[in-house]
Amino acid sequence: PGLYTYYQPQVVISISPTSGPTSGGTQVMVTGKGFGEWTYPYPSFNSSSTGSSASCNNMTLIDSEHFTCTTSQVSGSPCGGEIKMDFYTYDMRDWSQNVLYGAYTFVSPKLFAGSGTAADPFLVGTRGDLFNVRQCPTMTYRQTADIDIGDVGGVCNTFEPTPWFSGTYDGMGYSIGNFCFRAPSRSPVGLFAYNYGVLSNIIFKNAEVEAYYYVGALAGYTSGPIS
Repeated sequence: PGLYTYYQPQVVISISPTSGPTSGGTQVMVTGKGFGEWTYPYPSFNSSSTGSSASCNNMTLIDSEHFTCTTSQVSGSPCGGEIKMDFYTYDMRDWSQNVLYGAYTFVSPKLFAGSGTAADPFLVGTRGDLFNVRQCPTMTYRQTADIDIGDVGGVCNTFEPTPWFSGTYDGMGYSIGNFCFRAPSRSPVGLFAYNYGVLSNIIFKNAEVEAYYYVGALAGYTSGPIS
């Protein structure tokens, strides 16, 4: 007697609520079976399709079928919209993993009109839109209006360049005006510091850029086509 112990495997059945903001801070109720002091206190969310993830902190065990935890801020979800994630728990008795697929949707305001694809590009029509390109540097963009950065009268460095870009940006013949960025100790420097993507049909008006080396109004360093 007592040589072998059977126990209820840990199973997650549901989460409530099933959605919340990407900023985190939502307390969720997890319902299932087999929860106890052996339940790993850091359950998590993950999306294999987007690479986004989040943790669920401050876990409080209610009974063997319920616990609560609070969502963290999502990492890897800069472009806004909805991200459906799987929910993971772990049983420290044997470190088995339990997954509830598509359990929770993180939601944030979209940064752009469009979906960022070649068929439905993100639309860039304002200074704020242009600044937000850095948040989604692998996507497809189309400029829809002339954009004034506003660096005039000797004012510079009010608009931080996009660190790197590997998407597609079509300026559609619209202009980007009054861009001034002086950084004599930095390199590369340009509206796109490193460009690995495709840049086309962009007109600059009144641009002034200074760097240690690798400098250009549109791109400081580029290995992608510019036309």
